[in-house]
Amino acid sequence: MSDKEREREVKLAVPAGFRLPSLTDPEGGTFEGTSETIHLDAIYYDTSDSRLARAGASLRHRNDGGWTVKLPVASDGEGLERDEHHFTGPATTPPQAAVDLVRALVRSAELARVARLQTTRRSIPVLSVSGEVIATVVDDRVEVPVVHGPDPYDRVVRAAFAACVQQIIDHDPRIRVGGDPEDVHQARVGTRRLRSHLGTFKSLLDERWVSGLRDELRWLGDVLGAVRDAEVLLERLEGKVARLAPVDGPAAEKLLDHLRADLDRRREQLVTAMRKDRYVSLLDRVVDAARRPRLLLRVDHDSDAEVLRSLVRKRWSRLEAAVDELGPDPEDAQLHEIRIDAKRARYAAEAVTSAFGKPARAFAKALTGLQDVLGEHQDAVIAAEWLRANAASRADAMGFAAGQLAALERQDALAARQGWQAAWKQASRGRLRKWL
Repeated sequence: MSDKEREREVKLAVPAGFRLPSLTDPEGGTFEGTSETIHLDAIYYDTSDSRLARAGASLRHRNDGGWTVKLPVASDGEGLERDEHHFTGPATTPPQAAVDLVRALVRSAELARVARLQTTRRSIPVLSVSGEVIATVVDDRVEVPVVHGPDPYDRVVRAAFAACVQQIIDHDPRIRVGGDPEDVHQARVGTRRLRSHLGTFKSLLDERWVSGLRDELRWLGDVLGAVRDAEVLLERLEGKVARLAPVDGPAAEKLLDHLRADLDRRREQLVTAMRKDRYVSLLDRVVDAARRPRLLLRVDHDSDAEVLRSLVRKRWSRLEAAVDELGPDPEDAQLHEIRIDAKRARYAAEAVTSAFGKPARAFAKALTGLQDVLGEHQDAVIAAEWLRANAASRADAMGFAAGQLAALERQDALAARQGWQAAWKQASRGRLRKWL
């Protein structure tokens, strides 16, 4: 037995530590109602190659409502719109009627448990002056629990891989339809993070398997990066144009038109690459990596916790040594390498938060601050280089505008250079590493 309803929602991702502001706005005629907090435990089913997720559909069992199938529908709005079909039945096996609804998507593939999400959900009604509910804001705090069995580090590896793979798959369809640079950004982050995890955990994994998979992830990262780098550059320069004298604005816009055309070409190349068998094959491989990572048989006597700590320490030690080797005035390329090392150490800490909790998260947060400062420096350096190259090849108004923009970017690079050591001081505090 089932029933059906239409789900319309807008999902917003927020950074760690976010606090929802008040929804009461008397001038706007809205008032915050009494909130309700519940705890949800959901088991998601999909095929080994994530056919439901890639189609924007889902099949799950949740403790508050039994079985649910969600199927996407065409929508002209900004939010996510899906038909929800609800079924009763035991939690151990999906009801046949629910399976029938996703048969066209699943086809002959086998459905299996692929994820478990534990959510603390706070629902806040938004009321009109008359007390009518006009919207509901849902604040979800989601955790992917790691089940500690005889090999907790095994579970940690799987969970770390799975989160990256899901990030790539979630943004796949939205990249294809285009429109939001954040989708390319998130897919690139998922790709880079997974590649970094393979490096962090490589001593626990089959070396040839890791090498081959990392090579393919590098290819995908490069394809995504070609688009993302152009998006970041365009966004930066569009913001800088407003700081020029009005007389120089038209020439600067013409300069950026060349960049916009290049970005369009890169986006087309990305979508073309995603249609190739190479990309589809890589999706198969990363999904399989999350489900069945090729872990080696351990012969040491260290505890699983110590094994995980040692892997994070290794990433940290490399970063610390690289910083120690810097002179008083490091080159731009050296600061970029520090940023890469900081990012890898951060990813390593984030990968083991399911095992070590708050201390690992705090360490990762501090490294994020360092990474952000150095990221701003690198983006400004790259932008200045692009502008300098364009200014050098032009003796017209566009060349003059490019030179002015390059000067502004150089100022930003110098500001970031002056601030990175303060971020390093925060990230290198000894108390952040007591858990290591």
